Amino acid sequence: MDVRKSESLKFSDSVMELTPKHFSEEKSWALLPGKVPKLVYFYVPWCKFCQKSAPTINALGNWVKRNNIPILICSFNCELYKERTGAIKEDVPAMIDAYPSIVTFLSNGNPSEKYPREIKRELETLKVMCERIISE
Repeated sequence: MDVRKSESLKFSDSVMELTPKHFSEEKSWALLPGKVPKLVYFYVPWCKFCQKSAPTINALGNWVKRNNIPILICSFNCELYKERTGAIKEDVPAMIDAYPSIVTFLSNGNPSEKYPREIKRELETLKVMCERIISE
């Protein structure tokens, strides 16, 4: 898959595409509160690792939807929304320190856990991360 900078990766309808309007104005790194927690996939379209792991995020979104798991699987295009990405990196450098970065957020909008870069982005380990956040 060869994706140009201006394009976006393709996600299924079970993955919600976030925009800067979904983030708090007071805290660049916090999402607006919602009814359920969220797992956010921060990516840039030209990144080979992002392109390779995007199908796993789609599979995770489909699993969540099919099983009525109370969490939203989301994506955020850091290339398209450079200003918000820059603000997050400035306030909390470790949140988006590489692409892709996967972070869970509590329903109150605060970040909960970052998926370790060293661990391969596999469906089963992402499922465990989702189950952990909904039990908090």
